[in-house]
Amino acid sequence: MSSASPVHNLVIISSRSGLVAPGQGTQHLGLFDHLLRYGQAKALLTGRGWTGMTLGHWDGAGGSGWCTATKELPDGLTAAWDFHLDEHSYERDGYGNTASICVSGDLRFTSAGETILLAEVPPLILSEALRDADLAVGVTSTGLDPNGTGEYWQSYSFGDLTGTAEVRRDALTRLLPRLTIADRCSLEDRFLLVRGDPAHVQDPSRLGQHPHGAQRRLSVHRPPRHRRSGLPALRGGRWHVVDRSVQGVPPGRRRHHHRPVHRPPDPPLTGTIGMHLSPLAQRLFNLLTGTANDPSYWPEASQLSVGLVAQVQAGVGSSIAARYALDEQVRQRMVTPARELVEFLLQDDRRSGEPFSVLVAAGLAGMDAEVRSRHAEVRGPIAVAEMEVLLGWDVERRALFAEAVREPPYGTPQLPGVVEWLSGLPGYLDFARTALEMAEARVAAIHAGEIPYKAEKAFEDGEKAAIGRAVRLALFRDEPWLPELLDRLLRGIAVAPTQAKTLPSQGVLFEIARAAEEHPTPEAISALRAARRATRHAGVSKQLDRKFKRIEPALANRLEVAFRLPDGRVRQAVGEHTAVISTDGVVELSWWHGDKKLKAVPAAVRREHPDEVKRLRELAKQTRQQQATLIRALEAGYAGETVPPYRQLEGRSVTDRLIWEFEVSPGVWRGELGLTVPDLPVRLWHPARASQEEVRTWREVVQGKELRQPFKQAFREIYLLTPAEEATGTYSNRFAGHVVDYRRLRALFKDRGWASDFLGQWDGGHEGDAQRVMAGGRWRVTLSHGLYDEGYAVTDQVRFHRLAEGRWDQAPLAEVPALVFSEAMRDVDLFVAVTSIMVDPRWADHGPDRLQDYWRTSSFAALPPSAEVRRDALSRLIGRTAIADRCTITDRFLVVRGDLRTYKIHLGSANILMEPNDAYLCIVSAGDPHAGLFLPFEEDGRLALILSKAFLLANDTAITDPSISRQLRA
Repeated sequence: MSSASPVHNLVIISSRSGLVAPGQGTQHLGLFDHLLRYGQAKALLTGRGWTGMTLGHWDGAGGSGWCTATKELPDGLTAAWDFHLDEHSYERDGYGNTASICVSGDLRFTSAGETILLAEVPPLILSEALRDADLAVGVTSTGLDPNGTGEYWQSYSFGDLTGTAEVRRDALTRLLPRLTIADRCSLEDRFLLVRGDPAHVQDPSRLGQHPHGAQRRLSVHRPPRHRRSGLPALRGGRWHVVDRSVQGVPPGRRRHHHRPVHRPPDPPLTGTIGMHLSPLAQRLFNLLTGTANDPSYWPEASQLSVGLVAQVQAGVGSSIAARYALDEQVRQRMVTPARELVEFLLQDDRRSGEPFSVLVAAGLAGMDAEVRSRHAEVRGPIAVAEMEVLLGWDVERRALFAEAVREPPYGTPQLPGVVEWLSGLPGYLDFARTALEMAEARVAAIHAGEIPYKAEKAFEDGEKAAIGRAVRLALFRDEPWLPELLDRLLRGIAVAPTQAKTLPSQGVLFEIARAAEEHPTPEAISALRAARRATRHAGVSKQLDRKFKRIEPALANRLEVAFRLPDGRVRQAVGEHTAVISTDGVVELSWWHGDKKLKAVPAAVRREHPDEVKRLRELAKQTRQQQATLIRALEAGYAGETVPPYRQLEGRSVTDRLIWEFEVSPGVWRGELGLTVPDLPVRLWHPARASQEEVRTWREVVQGKELRQPFKQAFREIYLLTPAEEATGTYSNRFAGHVVDYRRLRALFKDRGWASDFLGQWDGGHEGDAQRVMAGGRWRVTLSHGLYDEGYAVTDQVRFHRLAEGRWDQAPLAEVPALVFSEAMRDVDLFVAVTSIMVDPRWADHGPDRLQDYWRTSSFAALPPSAEVRRDALSRLIGRTAIADRCTITDRFLVVRGDLRTYKIHLGSANILMEPNDAYLCIVSAGDPHAGLFLPFEEDGRLALILSKAFLLANDTAITDPSISRQLRA
């Protein structure tokens, strides 16, 4: 993008007004920052000849959260339009699947690979390209949603007209005189104004038709709370201009514990037959649907109780639950408004819109029988079974349930601990099993022909949600009856009883997959894989493949469950040959003929058994993932407050390469290599629990045996609380202020099991938190970070929270268990060590001036614990190399004596200074002359890089690379 382009040479045709407007010279601004439905936008642009619009959350080709769609134009020109995924926004389709939202960026034009001024693009070519983009925005924008909210929705839905909307306006001026309602219509600027007659309005759901094609809908469930200032509204048969714009966060139920969030009250609700709610009934509705301003104290007290007690009578009690308990006086006062609300909610489509709100109101009104009868008529049997459980509870428990399962508003996290709370509710666990048995029986009846097959109609929406809650609870509790039942259910819903490629219910399939991602078990993963093999729907297979990438790593957080993963070793005859999947060290699929190991798949096997070869390769791939998950689970066990059931792993090859501790007498632990001592309490050895002498001994054992451990154990870093952290109390600045490569940081977050939102140049997108839940869900660590510049972020504080009574409370660092603190800080150290710009040796020449001081200071700073361990490993390795007499190790450097100069390789960044004046030497990479030298660990590649540079510089007279030799002789 040319920043020096003269503005007076520009011609930018606004996509909204069609007028010439000033701009940035090379980019079209009118199509910037639109929220588009990604799938629809991709299909539309692809159909119009655009390519390259591929977004995703995976790594690899095409898997970036950013992309550029391009279209070849006449005269050798190319239109290029940037997009990125908005990870804060998504929508759900009819099956409950998540649909991504993408954000449009710059639209520019290039010639011969160079960006050109818009004024240089021929007008007709410019117009046709912009028409494609205008059409994509006009068809796929989220601003078209008639029930939308938020700042973007307001600005788009009632903003200036696009080019297509201007044409639509012109067409309406020609059409209106021919209509019978011409005397009631007029066109004013952006709006078609229609004068109605309030005396005959029964469904006041449409106030005006906007020329974009989007109509603002007055939802009978929840009237609009955001209105653009100046939007004409009809009142009493006359036109008025109303101003109801609301600043701040999107509307909806706020879940900030113990803190009220204020917003203007909703206008009174109107039913489909003109029924208006009384103020108290309206108040009750707002409390039940989460649209009130009252704070939430879930699970101690419902928002309903808090609101009613605070309004009707001040409650006093020793606990929150007692303070907000509904007494008889409150209940009696609410009977009449509750009856009014029940009748209101049971009208027409309200039965499915607010099912649990109705049950709460019915409990207050004494109308359980009426609600039971009405719901039985319109809801599926599984949803009715769940309703029967709720009807057996008191009002407060119903209200807490409704609050727990309600979809939170955008930007608000789910309530923590909901599934655990459900497990303690009377009758709900029995319902969970009943619901899944009913679902499996129905699917079996569909396949037996007892129920007519209709694609995607096996379950209604309320049943899908109930099944999701049931399977989450069963997975969370790891119920023994679940695996077989879930396997039959998934196999049935994955494929039609006919030869069609459709499914009885994609919604239920993906609801179970999402539940398995939250509470994975090996058996659930196996059942989902069987469903993936059975389905004929290509789109479903792709969706499940994406989910497996998240489900299987998540299993590492459930140690006692992960240890049930199969060992993965296979020995199988295939014709005259034998296939072997081994798990000793690296997982490998090998082929044997008798006692001879072959280099590749035998030709006869490829020719005669191609399907079996494919299956075994897929099995080996799954085994690699299972081994990686098992290793992650073992490593995560360090931070656990209880010792995992390690004995389940006896006989596994992975245990032979790990150091274990056995309690030989009370409080006395003895370390052994391998899980070799029976019948004694056992735990994984950690250097934080060992003396320095013991640590040195085990490092010598690992080095001497050339033992490649599954994860860094003998050489593991230890992070202790520093005086500075004791002074700050609740946060650590140890790794704050580092400038890092943001894309690499995000990839490491995913690899190490940290959850984070994607940061970007949009409102609220400049700062974020990465979080990891540890110690079996009892502790959570948070790393704050923010965008620094294009493609870079800066790290900030590390904080810890403890789960207490269903919510996360910030904890003083001194109260964090030592191993939880050490393991969390080890991750953060790894993030900085791998992604900081200090590890880029080219930064000294090519980085921005404002970051030069940071780069130099960080590149040669004091060593963090990860580099201290690297220093210890090098001290053991260097003596075994051919350059031992040329190397010495100081506090921060590996000093290498060459023939031309003496070099200091920093043990943290691997950057190099040359004596005598500490001139910087840039070497991007070196060869591998130390091949065959055993390295005890290689988590980030830095140990091998330092050794490579040392071997290169020890023989500096043989260096032929001119970029290096020029620096040596400078």
